Amino acid sequence: MLTRCRRHPDGRWRASSYSKYAMPSGENDVPLPPEIRDVFQLFTEVNITQNLVNTLLLKVIPHDLSVAQFSLMNHLLRNGGPKKTIQELARVFQVSKASMGGVVQRLEGKGFVRIEKTASDARQKIVVVTDLGEQARDDTIKAVAPLIAKIIDGVGMEQLAAALETIKPVRHWIDENRDLSAD
Repeated sequence: MLTRCRRHPDGRWRASSYSKYAMPSGENDVPLPPEIRDVFQLFTEVNITQNLVNTLLLKVIPHDLSVAQFSLMNHLLRNGGPKKTIQELARVFQVSKASMGGVVQRLEGKGFVRIEKTASDARQKIVVVTDLGEQARDDTIKAVAPLIAKIIDGVGMEQLAAALETIKPVRHWIDENRDLSAD
């Protein structure tokens, strides 16, 4: 269950109900510096926001696409550089090769991607978005636009732009340090 955490007058973050994503509350809290709790709260809010947005997207995404399928095609088209293998895509999306293979297989079944052998190694295969897949991605962006407009109206472009500028360097740093451990 996802929940919103609020700062209690005693300075601790408290979840309004149990959530595996929220900081623990109660007498047995692990004492953490306030900045650690604040950053954890940031990550909690990002996670909740992602889940809420994914749920909203599923209501409007056409072509019977999942969020993962749209995200994969959008990634390949947005980055337009060298095509990627299923293994490389799995690493980018932080999922198993088998999971990524399933997403690619479903997209291939819809005619939105095709698998091509690489010139350097016939055993290696790359994922390429087809023209039909590019159209499906574009249709999805058009379908999502009114939803984004409502979010802009509700939250305000100034706050959304500030959130983007705040979260970008965090994402870039974490992306460049994927092998980070708690040690």
